[in-house]
Amino acid sequence: MNIELRRLLEEDQRDLKNTPVNRVERDMLRKNRVRGILSEGGVTEGIDFFHAALIFQHGDSLNDWFQAHELAKKASELGYFEARWLAAVALDRWLVWQGRPAKYGNQLIPFGGTYRLPCVDPATTDEERKKWDIATLADLLAFHGLRGFASIEKENIVSATVEGFQINVVRLNRHLVHSPNLEGVHCGFDDENRTILENSYGWRWVIDNMGDFIACWLSMPYAPKIAHIITGEESPTLEITEYQNLPAIWVKCNGLLTHYFLKQEEIWAVSGRDRNDIVKISGKVGVHTGT
Repeated sequence: MNIELRRLLEEDQRDLKNTPVNRVERDMLRKNRVRGILSEGGVTEGIDFFHAALIFQHGDSLNDWFQAHELAKKASELGYFEARWLAAVALDRWLVWQGRPAKYGNQLIPFGGTYRLPCVDPATTDEERKKWDIATLADLLAFHGLRGFASIEKENIVSATVEGFQINVVRLNRHLVHSPNLEGVHCGFDDENRTILENSYGWRWVIDNMGDFIACWLSMPYAPKIAHIITGEESPTLEITEYQNLPAIWVKCNGLLTHYFLKQEEIWAVSGRDRNDIVKISGKVGVHTGT
């Protein structure tokens, strides 16, 4: 094992946990030194490639994440199979930051006051995920077995179950450092002439004439359990209701409401600050209109 690489990784892990104000600069210095070790031929064992990959995974550019993917693949090829998950996660990060669907689904994006799984390539099977040590899509949607989040303390705070699905509120002990905010483009107006924006995943949201967020909505593949992933100190509350003669669940936390319900064999989540707005939007999602 390359001892210097191991020391650099331990330093990287401390910075990730403590987030010093000069973290980006420190990351850059570490990556430059890892490049030097690679060019000097100091990386020969699978575990060394894995350590180098982890450092690049915590970088801040597409090149960093793709290099992390390549290094983790090399570690796996050399017999260090613990690196398989990192090869998959690094590839997902590289894709998601370009606004493209994740291949495996092991990433999180902030949207509507919670963290969401990005859209996932439907061609990827759970069998392929297993080959790369990634959980099934249903487990990922439930926040079970996500790789790369082991250092984050999490707990199910509260949950609600209705016929068809369950919502589990999961709290992270800090905001995630490497999650992108996907940019939106104008795609229409709602009934009150407010602007609707859409990102590359088809997730939509409404803003007022000052550009402030009003509400957002997205659909998820059906799964029996869905995680509502939050940060912050406020205690969430859950309410079971009916929507279009089917059971639905409301989550209230950090000043936002989210309405979960089944429609067209998908689970929809509509989030916002005003319940009437949310109900109105819920009645239109999945229909070929402006929403």
